[in-house]
Amino acid sequence: MISPLELIISKSLKPVSVSAGAEIKIEFNQVPNKNTMGVNRWSGNGEIVDVPLKDNVLIVPIEKGKYVYDVYANWDKGSSSFTFVIEVK
Repeated sequence: MISPLELIISKSLKPVSVSAGAEIKIEFNQVPNKNTMGVNRWSGNGEIVDVPLKDNVLIVPIEKGKYVYDVYANWDKGSSSFTFVIEVK
């Protein structure tokens, strides 16, 4: 299975520019099963950090740089994950 970081690199996805400390709200058309949604942040060296969510909102780091996020959740009919990259300016 390909990691989110490898996916971003292989697809040459462009980061979305965000302000330091910005809030990103995670929403789905269908609500995931209770206590199944989470977010990981991947670093360039492969380190994975669990990112806390409060009311489905994650807070962007204040340090400038590129960050890769992996949002995952489960529903009654399956599970999925979504990857995106941001650049804090």
